[in-house]
Amino acid sequence: MRVNRSAPTAHALLVVAAIASCGKSAPAPAEAPAKEAAKVGEPPAPPPGKMGDHVASQMGGAGGPIAPAQAAPVPDSAAELPSPAGAPAAPSNVGTAYFGVERQGIVQLAGKAWKKVEAKEVMFHNAVVDPKGVLYVSTTGGVFRVEAGKSTQIGDYQNPGSVDRIALAPDGTLWAVSFTGVAHWDGKTWTKEDKKVLGGDDKLLLQRVLVDSKGVVYVLSSNALFARKDGAWSRLAPAGKATYFSEMAIDAGGVVWLTYTGGIFRLVGSEFVPFKTGDSFQSYYLIATGPDGALWVSMFDKVARWNKDGKKQVFGAKQGAFKGKQVKALAVDGSGRAWIATDFELAVIDAEGRAVTFPQGSVSEIAGTVSAIALVGGGPELPGVGTVQTGSVTGKLLRTGEAVADATVELCKSPAMIYQKTPCTGAPFHGKAQTGADGVFAVSDVPVGTYRLAIKSGAKWSSTMFECCAGMKPGKTFDIGAIQLKAGE
Repeated sequence: MRVNRSAPTAHALLVVAAIASCGKSAPAPAEAPAKEAAKVGEPPAPPPGKMGDHVASQMGGAGGPIAPAQAAPVPDSAAELPSPAGAPAAPSNVGTAYFGVERQGIVQLAGKAWKKVEAKEVMFHNAVVDPKGVLYVSTTGGVFRVEAGKSTQIGDYQNPGSVDRIALAPDGTLWAVSFTGVAHWDGKTWTKEDKKVLGGDDKLLLQRVLVDSKGVVYVLSSNALFARKDGAWSRLAPAGKATYFSEMAIDAGGVVWLTYTGGIFRLVGSEFVPFKTGDSFQSYYLIATGPDGALWVSMFDKVARWNKDGKKQVFGAKQGAFKGKQVKALAVDGSGRAWIATDFELAVIDAEGRAVTFPQGSVSEIAGTVSAIALVGGGPELPGVGTVQTGSVTGKLLRTGEAVADATVELCKSPAMIYQKTPCTGAPFHGKAQTGADGVFAVSDVPVGTYRLAIKSGAKWSSTMFECCAGMKPGKTFDIGAIQLKAGE
């Protein structure tokens, strides 16, 4: 088993390789240590609205053009606003939401009802919806077209290649980026351009793509932005020191916004104008814009919103907006509501800062990690938040085939790499157990969802590399199977 080791700072976590076997449900064990269980309320559901045509999508960057509504630009300001309480406002034009749940499939929310559209054991990169309501998703297994609940694969590793992101053009066609270059889907065939046409070299890493309302294609690498207009590519980069970009989005006025390690840029012509965030130094990641001119940006474990007047609000665990430790996906609908998927819940925050959350275990269809969101129109009406359903998780630790007794096992969504107490301390759900003489452990009252394990056998902690427990059932025990530890772990 391969283990990635980190030098200790405070305490550092080792990463344990794969779980040997998993995925069995069994009757609940007769005895298991009691663990904390999450609880949620029942917020009021908003009234219906009217259908609109706003389309937004996100998994670490906007995935398609935003409807060309006129909105005021965000001023360079960072004054703080308080976060009001209460349920989000109703959507102004009722639409639909799609979610890519890692290794589980595609889920739709429409008419206050959750529905699994397609089961897929893949990781999702991003998703976009065309004006006809056809969903396109980029995954580790290829590019798929989903219509009427059925998917058709339109791209694979050979053609157009291992696609990272896709974007929708105004004419309904797709653009995609991969390690080898840029590709265009006209509805029937792919046309590819090697990344050398962008003026880069073989090491150039293309990571994001967007298309504006005029058909200009933007491709983002780690240190430059490329624009394709009238069939010709040009390279744009900030002057001065090297910049490491994260994501990009296009606002309702056609302005390109970019996040990077250290701040936010907006593109004015060919100039990268720094946006005054009010922070001396902050790394920004995901970015999305709303029809009201608002700018939403993630900062690992929280999200900031600048409204059209430049006032800033921050949402996260400290502000009571959501409990998750990592923001996984971010998108804004045509009503101005932000949809935020964390490693523990789905949160919806309206333009006034009012939030409702669906914690892990409260919605069986999205009981896992949501890594892609696509929104149509004003987004769907929100259903009530259900009761968190729980089950139990069991497994067995082995080292060179022998049971590992008296080891500490923790269960949480994202074990921390650097920590003060234990890797799962402070997590929204933190399950604990000890292995018996036979190496078996059991954790009860676990919200139905997916998790990783932190393991301490001896002086050091280690963690499993991949999530377990997809397919947990309420009131049942999910058997992870055997986890193989190497000597010294």
